[in-house]
Amino acid sequence: MNDQIFLSKAEKYYMSINPFAALCQCHWETRSGGKPWSSELYLKANNAAGLKKWAGWTGETYAKVSWEQNPDGTKVNRTSLFCKYPTIDSFLANYARKIEDHYPVCVSRRDNFWGYFDGLFIGKFGSWATDHTYFTRLAETAVAIAPDIFGEGWQAKMMTSLDYAIDKRYLTEQHKAIALEIISGIFEPAEPPKRITAEPLKKQSKVICLDFGHGGRDPGAPIPGRKDMNEKDINLSYGQIIGAKLSGMGYDLMYTRVGDEYVKLSERGKMAQNHRPLPSAFLSIHGNSAVRKDAKGIEIYTYFGQDAGDRLASKIIEAIQRALPGTKINADYTDGDVDKERDFAVLRDTPGIPSALIELGFLSNDEDRANLLNAGYRDRLAGAIADGINNFVGGA
Repeated sequence: MNDQIFLSKAEKYYMSINPFAALCQCHWETRSGGKPWSSELYLKANNAAGLKKWAGWTGETYAKVSWEQNPDGTKVNRTSLFCKYPTIDSFLANYARKIEDHYPVCVSRRDNFWGYFDGLFIGKFGSWATDHTYFTRLAETAVAIAPDIFGEGWQAKMMTSLDYAIDKRYLTEQHKAIALEIISGIFEPAEPPKRITAEPLKKQSKVICLDFGHGGRDPGAPIPGRKDMNEKDINLSYGQIIGAKLSGMGYDLMYTRVGDEYVKLSERGKMAQNHRPLPSAFLSIHGNSAVRKDAKGIEIYTYFGQDAGDRLASKIIEAIQRALPGTKINADYTDGDVDKERDFAVLRDTPGIPSALIELGFLSNDEDRANLLNAGYRDRLAGAIADGINNFVGGA
């Protein structure tokens, strides 16, 4: 294996990944004794990015000790099962799938390798890319292998790609500062690139936490007529679009889960509470269900008392009403309580963070269910929710 061969194979998956970014990541992950593609994990498991066994994996596995980060920020060494691949092609197929399922921001930023690097940090708290020195390693690897990949124009490629990432607001302030420092080192000190040295650093972007309800062994409500999906899948699909739209507005995103995985209710609020900076808003996303088939519409809940969560909910409601006129919101079919306040764990466990829980619609209602499964409706509703959050926070 060498860089050029890996890149040519990775380019087959350009609809899901940035091939050069994937090369940089796998080049770094497989280093042993200073040489790429020589690590124990790669040689024994043909696993170029340390992908762990997941619920849908039916192939062979490989046991390896690696460090992980707990929700409270502490690091521990654990023995985990990693996927074992017979060929690099089979690895890349699974790698692309994992990126699609776990790092949707990487998919949305696959047009730029700097933005893709940043996207690896936007996922469940405690995932393998929480250490920010990892971004430095990826950036240094990109600069190191760029001459062989891009030829004589590699310096211009590095600079224009970073300019693009900055213009698109793909990078957190921390990652932008790292990238600026590393890329400036490839130029002669007497002639630094004007754009890079002249632009002042902005304040750190605001963080939004999205909680995709249910997941893994907790499917949530069933979807009548569909055996291939449950509520958990609806929550994930809407949440990923909301996250991508907020990311495009310049926010940093964190998620309590990034794929079809089970996360305890008791952990979800802690993830937001332990994040620094503290999220500017927290939204838990769900689908609804009821015995009464005429129960329909959107419901938004906040915790007891008047606080910032109520203002967040109001801004989301206003945005939905503008985007989808006539949509029923907070029309009660249960106990006549107009003020939607509940003692939900994710709302109770996020004190100090403006929090709300949205029920996107009733999967038990024919009209709501048809809407929720419609791609056009999904994009409009997700866009309205993102606009509501943005209007509440006041911009990134």
